[in-house]
Amino acid sequence: MAILKNNEYKTVVWGSKNNFITGLDPLGLQITSEATYATLLPGVTNLTNRIRYYGFYCWLLDFYAENIRDTNQQTQNNFIRKAELLMALLVKTQNPNFTQVTGSQFAVNLIEGKTEIEYNLKEGAVKEGDKKTYWKFSSGAFGQYYAGAMHEIGLTLRNDEGNFICSNKNHHDLITGSDMAKVFEKQLNKDAKEIFISSVNDGKLKDEDIIKLHANFGIDVIDITSEECGLYLKILSQIDHPFEDIMEESQISHHRKNTIAYLLQQASQEKSFTKWGDLINNNYNNVVIETESNITLSLWYYFKLNELWLFGAGSCFWACLMEMELKFTPTHIQTFISEMVSKSETYLKENFGINVDERFQLEISKLIIEETKETEIIRQNVKAKNVDEVLGKGIAMIGSIYNHNKKHSCKLKDLSQSISANRDGNVLDFFDVMDLFKGTFKEFLQLLLRRHIIYRHQFVAIRKTGNGTQSSLKFLLEENYIRGLDIFPPIYSSPRLDALIHMMQDLSLIDHNNIITSKGINYLNEIR
Repeated sequence: MAILKNNEYKTVVWGSKNNFITGLDPLGLQITSEATYATLLPGVTNLTNRIRYYGFYCWLLDFYAENIRDTNQQTQNNFIRKAELLMALLVKTQNPNFTQVTGSQFAVNLIEGKTEIEYNLKEGAVKEGDKKTYWKFSSGAFGQYYAGAMHEIGLTLRNDEGNFICSNKNHHDLITGSDMAKVFEKQLNKDAKEIFISSVNDGKLKDEDIIKLHANFGIDVIDITSEECGLYLKILSQIDHPFEDIMEESQISHHRKNTIAYLLQQASQEKSFTKWGDLINNNYNNVVIETESNITLSLWYYFKLNELWLFGAGSCFWACLMEMELKFTPTHIQTFISEMVSKSETYLKENFGINVDERFQLEISKLIIEETKETEIIRQNVKAKNVDEVLGKGIAMIGSIYNHNKKHSCKLKDLSQSISANRDGNVLDFFDVMDLFKGTFKEFLQLLLRRHIIYRHQFVAIRKTGNGTQSSLKFLLEENYIRGLDIFPPIYSSPRLDALIHMMQDLSLIDHNNIITSKGINYLNEIR
């Protein structure tokens, strides 16, 4: 028999106790969205928000390769780690409100607790045993976050010894890491460069050096008239995958450049955007898939469509979990599903005139809503713990996106397959389920809640557990009785646009109110 005790679940099947963790993506539906935005914004991630880190790291790697040359990976790691902590101290002492700085909280703690005239970089950066440092990952934030993004954009790679190095013209003919390192160095005062290197090597940052170093190295300090700034702009607008061997013109993509152009176009209109979600919604509400010639915008449309499926299904899942919590005691699975179907029947009949005893294909066309406007309404109902409203609106969202998009299915399938984004659980696969369903609307609701919500979560959670002992299950299903463990709200993915907006602001293409600047207008005219 399975036993739940002290938040640990021991099962006969797995043979060992499992600790329950929060987990993400409980229905396994985000992987399609992730594959889509990874294609659309290569070289940018949700954790690489500041463009000058790209130039800084190129310069750092180039200096290391030419002057230190130690192939021991730990030596290079320590060099990078001390430089990262030094950078955090520079920015947080001179510009404390500047965000997205590697090791910023650790740096703030050092600043607030400082009692000497210098900072000990070695103590705060070099990993030794269990000593707390500014960053856990061995190669710092560079190795954990920036190295992958910079490789994708064509600036860095690893040599045969495993060390990080800058790319050069032997690797590809576009802008390389070596090019970036050279223009970054042009911005440096000779004395500041020597002080920076000696500070890293000695593992100490003196108070008297901070202002000069910050003026030269600070990631918050970019001269927008400089060659360095110009090279960032060229890197962002060059082809998406510089390292790939491209045999045909049709294989070349400019999704990152096209996304930037779209962002700047939105920023130039009378009503600008306030957050990245506005960009996605505006595109979804205005693109006409059958006539759209811009593949990038069509793919952003596909991204949003999958996100609406994710949010609609997530709303149904939250409603099920909340209902389990409100019941306090386990319920037979079939009884539970029947009760949830009954709740959705009532909502759909009252709000859309759905007759659940009629054939599904006859009734589904009644579900038409403005999907992008329903999100905040659903969130407010989640806060109010209104199970019936969230469940009904989630089903309505799924039905509405089907009605609005089934005519586009063939074109959207071709698009998703062209970038290998047709992953398990994608929205178009569920449209196929809806296309082929021959039963009543009530039978469809039973199928949706049983197979695509309840059982799918169980399958996804078990798959994630693998051979480990941490389970992301949100409920227990024992001997056909279901009992809730945790509640997970409906969410959207974060598609790297926040990072891109930060970069555009750093480069003065848009201001902090997301309004296009004169420099942004000139850049837009160059790239579109």
